[in-house]
Amino acid sequence: MIRRSTWVLLVILALLVGFTFLFQRNQAKKAEITVTATPTVQRAVLFDVESSQVIGIDITDSSGSLLKLYKDLVTATWAIRDVPMEQADALQIEANVEQLLASQIIETLTQPPPLDSIGLAKPVYSITVTTSDGSEVVAYGGALTPVGNGYYARVNSGPVVVVGKTGMDSAIEMLSNPPLLPTPTQATPTQATTSGQTSLSVAITETATPVP
Repeated sequence: MIRRSTWVLLVILALLVGFTFLFQRNQAKKAEITVTATPTVQRAVLFDVESSQVIGIDITDSSGSLLKLYKDLVTATWAIRDVPMEQADALQIEANVEQLLASQIIETLTQPPPLDSIGLAKPVYSITVTTSDGSEVVAYGGALTPVGNGYYARVNSGPVVVVGKTGMDSAIEMLSNPPLLPTPTQATPTQATTSGQTSLSVAITETATPVP
């Protein structure tokens, strides 16, 4: 026959085992909640191309303005079509192109407003990106969103999206203000002061008086 003290010990042991099990289970759940992190959502970009493969960008607006950019295949520097290469601000063009190609899609509209109300029935801006293999991606830019956080846009005949302002603004800025280097200013005549009188440092040809 089991003694009473033995039963007490068995009960205490069973309680300790149950408590240990529940404690470890609770701690495991806490650790799981702590470790689990919310995954970061990577936004898609408007132009699904490798920036290193882009060799040309044409930007135009509804008024007919056109800017044609190209990357020189020899020097790998950006320039403006029909403009002497040394006059184009290659660094500024490259920075703007990088911003444009990095344009992120903020939202894809499953039920967009009528296209004529958001500037996409007759697009306000058209941007054609050409890659080294000859393929083209055409993006159409429309009006600003009501909250001003981006532009309505679409690529080819794809869905209407809202794209961030920074990249589109860089393209619009280049179209309205082409990135050109400052032209050298011509030297102006200098003034010299002699004996309190001011004279221009230019050559003056005097006509000699004939001697009789």
